[in-house]
Amino acid sequence: MAPARILVTGASRGGIGGAVCRRLAADAAEADSQLRITISATGADPGLGELAGELLDLGADVLTVTGDLADPEF
Repeated sequence: MAPARILVTGASRGGIGGAVCRRLAADAAEADSQLRITISATGADPGLGELAGELLDLGADVLTVTGDLADPEF
């Protein structure tokens, strides 16, 4: 089975985005399926790295992106 690929914008450790990421990773781990997740935040957010660590611990492949995804120059 192909891994699920997810992009969550506005991900931060304590926000809704972070909660969604943790739930998706936990569900994938429980189902013994692979999750590839890209998480992003607009600015430098130390919580983004912490969240990435949590997701890695749950078995997800994680890519972090920092920047304004609404900016066409990004």
